[in-house]
Amino acid sequence: MQRLAEKINIEIMENELSAMDWSLNPLARDLYWFVDLFQAAFFRGTPVPIPALTFEKARVNTLGHYRIGRNDWAVREQINLNRIHLTRPLWNILASLFHEMVHSWEHTYVPENKRTKSWYHSKAFRVKMEEYGIFCADNGAHIGLDPKGKFVLLLQQHGVSFE
Repeated sequence: MQRLAEKINIEIMENELSAMDWSLNPLARDLYWFVDLFQAAFFRGTPVPIPALTFEKARVNTLGHYRIGRNDWAVREQINLNRIHLTRPLWNILASLFHEMVHSWEHTYVPENKRTKSWYHSKAFRVKMEEYGIFCADNGAHIGLDPKGKFVLLLQQHGVSFE
């Protein structure tokens, strides 16, 4: 599968994966592996660009966010997973990662007129999440997982515990 990404995103990923003295290296390694898995399993026909993963602290009620457009370093396709919530179970962090990847999918493929005014958690977004077994409220909060949904089954197939 062709990797869709700007050169800087690949370089950021390679830097994170080679920074053996960085405390978040093992988590970053796992998350980039799951980015590739989610691409193959869930975005095969409509691939999303490879994100630059960041782990900056954010508001306590924010688990993660997808940055629309370019950040202060001119990087596009940034997904931040809030550093203060990285002690959650892996399945929960992966649900946030997938959530942000669906934002990227929406921004890439859903026509602007099909998005809400702020587009952030449009009907198209919520339908895509539900297609894979993650149920979202209008504000985007996860309100449930289908235990037989594609997301849960894929993670279970790859040894991720939901306990």
